[in-house]
Amino acid sequence: MKHIGLFILDSKPEVYHEPGLESLTISQLRNLAAEDGIDLGKAKTKAEIIAAFNEAMG
Repeated sequence: MKHIGLFILDSKPEVYHEPGLESLTISQLRNLAAEDGIDLGKAKTKAEIIAAFNEAMG
């Protein structure tokens, strides 16, 4: 396992497995991305931001 920020990833590092990610607000997701150095690109919706987290881990 690899620990990144507040989230723990299993053997598939391209996918966040933290169930709480969906429960965060867009603002909280943006702050977390900034803290973890994840480029959100043009992501605006919650689904797009979560997809950006998954892409960053790939």
